[in-house]
Amino acid sequence: TLSKEEFRLKQNVEPFIHYKEKQATFECITRENIEAVAAKGKHCLLEAELSCVKDLLRREIYPIIVYVKICEKNVKKLRKLPLRVESEDNFVRLCRAKEKELEAIPCLYTTLEPDSWTGTEDLIGVIKDRILEEQKKTIWVELDLL
Repeated sequence: TLSKEEFRLKQNVEPFIHYKEKQATFECITRENIEAVAAKGKHCLLEAELSCVKDLLRREIYPIIVYVKICEKNVKKLRKLPLRVESEDNFVRLCRAKEKELEAIPCLYTTLEPDSWTGTEDLIGVIKDRILEEQKKTIWVELDLL
């Protein structure tokens, strides 16, 4: 988390992978942040847009992208999560739009189907399992699309 002044100074030195302005501060993700976590043998859960995938790949950071398919039937299961959405219908529409964006990224991703989890606790376990599965795979990146 950086103040506006710190953000402007650091932005000129190295571009951020992702940032979000929150009131008078900026929450930033840098390569150093990710490398520090990776050095501990851990994964980072990034709250970032798909547009940062190319930046990650250019920096030789290979994301594991898990798309949780949301539909009218399972959106109600997410009520326990701190989601800020106007309505469940809008959230389902937003998720479908993100699915279209996924098709354009220059790397593979995995999808969790709506019937693969029953609630938020189960979803967390299923995501962790999928991350472990994906971690074992050989990656493939279309470098000419970066």
